[in-house]
Formats: sequence, C-alpha cells, structure tokens
Amino acid sequence: MNIERKTLKEKTNYTDGVRLGSNKIWRPLELYRDVLNATSKNSQPEQEVIQYSIYIKLLNAIWYILLSYSEAMCYLIIILNQVIRANFISLPLVILMFCWGALTVPKPTRTYWVITIAYVLIMLFLKNVFVMKVIPWNAKQELYDDNLFFPPGIIGITSTTRVVFNFIMLVVFFFHRVVLQKLGLWKPFTYRNSALIEDGDYFVREGKLTRLNRNDPRGPSTLAVKTFGVSMSDYFPRSVLASFIKYAENFRLFTQQSITPSSAQIPVDVYTPMFLCDLINLCLILFFYGDFNNDLERSGLIEFMQNNTVPISFIVTVLVLVFLMVIDRAIYRRKNRFAKLVFYFLQVISCHLYLFVLYPIVTKKKFRDTRVVQAFYVFKCLYFLFSAYQIRNGYPSLISFQFLWHGMTVFNRFAYKFYLLIPYFFELRVLLDWICSDSCLAVTDWFKMEEITSNMFDQRCGQDLDENWSEPAGTAKDRNKKYLVGGFLYVLLILTVIFPFLLFSLSGTVGVQTHPAKIKLQVSIGSSEPIFESYASQKSLKLLSKEDYKNLTTTFNSIPESEEIFENFHADDVVVVDWSPNSLTKWKVSPGSYAELIEDVFSDDDFAVRVEISYTHLGTGGQKVKRIFGQSAVVPPLPNPQRQNLINMLQSNISVDTAIWVPLSFPKFLLITKDGTPKPLPIMLEQGNYTYDPYNESSFLQDTDDDEDTPADPKILRNLVASLLVNEDGDKWWYITEECSAEDDNYFYYLKDLVHNSCEHLVLYTFNERVFSNTMSYVTQSGIIGLYLLYFMMVIGIIRGCRVSVGEIWIEDLPLSDDIMRKCLEVYIARDMHNFELEEELFAELIFIMRSRELLIKLSRLKDSGYNPPIVAPVAKRKQSEDDNDKETST
Repeated sequence: MNIERKTLKEKTNYTDGVRLGSNKIWRPLELYRDVLNATSKNSQPEQEVIQYSIYIKLLNAIWYILLSYSEAMCYLIIILNQVIRANFISLPLVILMFCWGALTVPKPTRTYWVITIAYVLIMLFLKNVFVMKVIPWNAKQELYDDNLFFPPGIIGITSTTRVVFNFIMLVVFFFHRVVLQKLGLWKPFTYRNSALIEDGDYFVREGKLTRLNRNDPRGPSTLAVKTFGVSMSDYFPRSVLASFIKYAENFRLFTQQSITPSSAQIPVDVYTPMFLCDLINLCLILFFYGDFNNDLERSGLIEFMQNNTVPISFIVTVLVLVFLMVIDRAIYRRKNRFAKLVFYFLQVISCHLYLFVLYPIVTKKKFRDTRVVQAFYVFKCLYFLFSAYQIRNGYPSLISFQFLWHGMTVFNRFAYKFYLLIPYFFELRVLLDWICSDSCLAVTDWFKMEEITSNMFDQRCGQDLDENWSEPAGTAKDRNKKYLVGGFLYVLLILTVIFPFLLFSLSGTVGVQTHPAKIKLQVSIGSSEPIFESYASQKSLKLLSKEDYKNLTTTFNSIPESEEIFENFHADDVVVVDWSPNSLTKWKVSPGSYAELIEDVFSDDDFAVRVEISYTHLGTGGQKVKRIFGQSAVVPPLPNPQRQNLINMLQSNISVDTAIWVPLSFPKFLLITKDGTPKPLPIMLEQGNYTYDPYNESSFLQDTDDDEDTPADPKILRNLVASLLVNEDGDKWWYITEECSAEDDNYFYYLKDLVHNSCEHLVLYTFNERVFSNTMSYVTQSGIIGLYLLYFMMVIGIIRGCRVSVGEIWIEDLPLSDDIMRKCLEVYIARDMHNFELEEELFAELIFIMRSRELLIKLSRLKDSGYNPPIVAPVAKRKQSEDDNDKETST
C-alpha cells in the first residue's frame, strides 16, 4: 500500500481532470487502474525462485514434521521403552508422562522436562553401575535368568540390561528441549503469584483488602494490619491442615487448570480414536485370551466355541472391558471433564498395576515375552494420550452428531453400513446415548430420530456420488462401464451360487493334512478273544515322497479306476502302515474257552475269521474320533482242507508246517474320509471269480459277507495266511502275513515292486482326505446342505436388502435430501444446547414432514428441476371442492 500511495503521488497528473455528476466532483483523468498497470510494468523484477528436487522437499517435510511433533516423539519413545524393557526403574517415566506431562495445559512445563531428563540420566548411571561383574548377582546371572521374581531383574539393574534405548530416549528429549528453546517456551510456568500480606494500612474495596498509599488520608474505614509469628504447637491440628493445603496447592491448581483452564482451549472430539483403541483391545482379549492368563496353550473365543466350554474368568474380563467402555461413553455424553479426569487416573494406575505387578504373578509369564499383551499395552497407552488430550481441550458443544455423518464420502457411507451390520452394536449405542443424554424425547422417538438421520445420510452420500460420477441427462451409459461393473456383479452373483460346491471341491487344496494315529490290527476266530494284535508305532508310519508317490501312480496307471483316485490326493496325503507279522501278545485261552473253540471247529457250521483295523482320526475342527474297519471271512466246514489245517494247529502243542488261508479279508488300500470313515479303494486288477488257493486246487470265493463288511472283491481286498507258532517253553503266538504268490496277478504285476511293500510284514496304504481348518470348521461341519441353508439365508438377505420395494420408493429415492438432513441437524443442535422445547418442536415438525408424502416430495425437489408438479390436494379437500362446484351448478 505504501508503494502504491507513493506511485500515485509521483505519477498521477492532478492538474488535468474533469468534473462529473450533478455535484461536479473533480476526478483526475488518469485512473488508478492505469497507474497500477504502469507500476507493474516499471516494477523491479521478482527474485529468482530456487527449484529444489523432490527428495530435498521430502527431507524438508520430514524435518518440519519432526519439529512439529517433537513432544509426541518423546511420549512415543517413553512408551516403547516401557514395552521393550518392562521393568520398575522405567515405570516412573510412564506414570509421570500420563499423570503430569500429558495433562498440563497448554503444554508440559519446563519443570516436567527437567525432571524427566534428570531421571533418565540417573537411570543411565544406575544401569551402567550395576552392569559390572563385581555386583554379587551378576557373577551368577545364569541362575536367575528364568526367575520371574528375581528383584534386580524386576527393577532392571542386571548385567543383561541394555542402555542403547535409553541413550536414544535422551537424544529425543534434548532435541525437544532445543525446539522449545528456539520457540521461547523453555521457561517456568506458574499458576498464580501468591504472597503473604504485609504490615500496613488497608481498606475494603469490593470485598477485597486494598493497600492504602502513603499520601492517601486515613479514614474511619481504614484497617491497620500487623502480622506476628506464632508457634505451630499452639495450633497443631489446624497448622497440619494448613501445611497440607499449602503444599497441596500446586496439585489443586494443576487439577483445576486441567478441568477449567485459564486460557481458551479449542474443544476437540477424539472419542472415536479412543473407542477404536478400546475395541482393538477387546478383540485381543476375545481371540487371544490365553496370553492374558496362565494357560500354556493359546486359547480364545474360537477355541471356547469349539470345546463348548467358557471359563468364568473370560466372562469377567470381557465384562470389565465392556463396562469401562460404557463408562467412557457415558462420561462423553455428559461432557463431564472432572469425571473423565478421575476415570483417567484410575485407569492409568490400575492398568500399570495389573500389567507390571499382578500379571507376572498370576500368569508366571514375563510381560516383554508376550507380544499380544505388549500390543494391548500400546493401544491402551494411545487411549490414555487421547484421553488426556480430550481433558485438556474439553468437549465440543455438538456431540450428538455421529462421527461418520460429518462426511458424505463413499468411505463414510460403507463404513456406516458396516457399523449397522454388527449385531446389537447400533441398539446398545443408541440406548446408552438416550440414558446418558438430556432430552425430551422418549426412547421410541429417539430410535426414530436415529433411523431418519441414517436414511437421510445414506441418501445424501448417494446423491454426492451421483453428482461426481453421473453422466449428463439423456445420454446412454458407457458400454465399457456397463461391461466392467455389470460383468463383475454378474460373475460375483454366479460365484455366490456355486460357492458351497466350490469350497468342498477345493477341500483337497485349501484343507489341512490329517493322518491316522494309534493304528491297531486285530484278528479273531469264532467268538473268542483276538488271537492276533499288532500296533503300528510312529516308526512304522511312513510318508511318501514325491518320487514314491510317482512310483505308486505309475504302477497302477494301466487301471482306469486308479487314475481318478490318484488325482484327488498328493504325496503327503498317503501314509504307509507297516505291522509286524508276529502278534504282540501270547495266545492264552482258558480250558473252557479252548473246549468251546474246538467244538465250534468240529461243527458243521461255517467258521468266521474277523479282521479289524482301528485308529484315531483327527477330523474337522480338531475333533478326535475312533474308527474301526472290520472284514469277516468264512472257513467252510469239513471236509474243507482249510478247516482241517485249523484243527491241526489248534490241537498240536508244537509248531506245525501248516497254515490257514483267510480269503479276501485285508484291505491293501484304505480311504479315510473327512469324518474318519474307512472305505477300501478298488485300485487292483479284477480277477473274476478265481482266486489262487495253494492248499486246494478247487478255489472258492465268498461272494457275500456281513452287512457291515465290504463285499468280497479281489480289487479291494487281499488274502491272509495265519499260522500258530510254539516255542520250547510252550508259549503260543500267531504269525500272520499277506499272501504273496506268483500265481496271484495282483501281486505279480503290481504289489511285488510297489514302494514300501513287503511280504514279510503286513503293509497298508491309507489315503487321507484333507479336512477344513478350525477356522472353517463351523461353516463346513454341517455339510453342503447345511452350508447352503445358512449361506443362502445370509446372501439372499443381503442381496435382497439392496433392492428397494415399490412401496418405499417415495422415501428411498429422494432427489435432494439436504433440507431433511438440515432438519435432523437442527434437532441435534437444540438437544446439545439444552433447549428441549425447541427440540420437541423440531422433532414434531420432522415427523410431520415424514408422514406427508406430498410435503416430503416438495422439500426434496431439485431447485432447478424442470419437472415441478403441483402438490396434490388432500382427498377431503378435493371432495369438498367438488361438492361446492355441484352446489354452484345447481343454483
């Protein structure tokens, strides 16, 4: 302005001018615009702007961020130090930060930073002193490493303590000190100047003593004040109280300054980040509860639901966290800073007392060794910092309007929809707000208000989206967009239809491996106890490598049925079980049972031999079930040679060179399904009705078997050869092997060179279907039909919820919802201003608008819309006007 004024004085020709108007006001011929243009032409050239590279600009931006948030860096480094070290020597830093530094208005004082820096220096000195080997407990440090309650370890003054992080913390503190010095804020802060009254003359003015000047005359109201010292022993009770009040004055002033600061503070609303921190901590408790108690295994909500057992301590912990969140919300709705301050102090003290004192005692775990508990503490510290920020600045006047309603973006819209989908969340929040807020509305009206505002907010977001992305009216939609959006939605809809089938078909890929355990083989004859028992130890269970599995598939590649089976499995899904041919137990039978067995053998009835394979299966969801595969074979009565061989073995007291042949009773390849059901696989070659019998030239084949057994088929079952052995001491035991004969085509062409197969042992190949993990077990345990029922109820509900019925078009498709949204905001403003009469009047007006379609259509019209039909008259008025017209016509 000075340059322009000087230019006008020097350049403007005031001698030449004209007088215009009726008053003949003189004005120069040269206008200000012309002078300004001439000045810009004759002005000095601007200084050359130095162009920095983008990396220099990035470094400058980072530097200024560090300068702006140096205080936050100090708080963060204190929290990280406590999380990593978790000892008592650094705990006072955290307590000082939360109870003093974070609550100081407007910023922490120089005294706080001096005490903090001095404490860090003392802590460094102590740690460097106690790290020396001359300290007694450092000489035998390995004896105390695993002791949770070793006092030097709890305090943090052992030889294993590192001080690097403390040096980093000290550097950050001095950096913040330099920043404060540059800004002129490194100075002491006093709440007020207080001094004792001095001797002299005073007079009373407005209820306060005012000192009389020397030149002022003394009047009748002048008071002469004279002080003298007294002994404290004469006023002992009152002197103690006075001393306490004097030394507690700073604390009282600090608390008063935090609640009602003398300087004006801009109110803030940080309830949303505080709530998110509490919500994350609640999720950590729900899903990782085992890390917060003395459980050796990690347990949480999912494990409790799987086992159908919930410990009472888990319920109490969750209820305590929810109760704290409810109290915080109630204080926020009441905008009570004093209650928030008391609640803040209680939480800070109780949280640190539990995590660093009670937690190691109760759980026998170190805080720094549990990552989940460390994450819980970090989010709790963030909650404390946000709470202190809220206390310092106070609550805003308008808090009834939801956080997500402040923006009309796509993120706000879908975030609010997701918030509404959480069960009970919306209802609990609305009901708690009604309880804790002053309002003239009933609870039903309160819910109506929330529903109306939610609907208008959703429509307002959609209208903003249409304004930003819509095409001009009367133009066809872009085909590329239609193909992109419509094609994506169409494919998504098709995938939702086939998703259950797709999930179960991919179970072999997305599922987890499961192998049988505790596998036992038993063979029984007749109705007696098992004559043969053999267990498969862990060494007897062999997993196939990729080369072994290739050998297995190549061996049977000539059989069409085997190809379909091998396609559904991988090498790690096949387990080879190898049993010893010798029974683990001696064959001991009582005389009475032996007599009954001999009688059954000599009878004219068929004699049954039973083969059973039992195992434990780990199914879907980690459930362990015991399964048994059983197969029976029949030995015909005499004169069958197999029956005679059995009689000879039973009646002989020495080992005889005979054996009994058990036809088609042992499964060579066994499928174990997801639920553990055993099913023999038809992988081998079919031999018709001929099976080689080395003891009888006339072979036989049992075509049918028991109802629970597998039909006797050489494609799936193998023959067993059993013999009874006797040693010199008279001990008897059974010896059973698989039939290996060159005349057996299955053995000669397939099993002879098969990987891990041996005629000297009993070898079984199990093909194990993969099961769904524990996370997916709740969805898939009911099968495809159950999944479809649950799935379609949810998906169809969501899809049809996106559709708008014809009867709701008048409320769901408003062209412009700004006026209705403004009415809702007016109701919230009246409520927060405690103008309850106006709140009730505005709410009644809003309900009246929502009840009238004509009025709602009128208020929601576009301002520049060409289609603006008149409001339809009510039916009663229309009939009355028609009656009036009829009367006029008759007259």
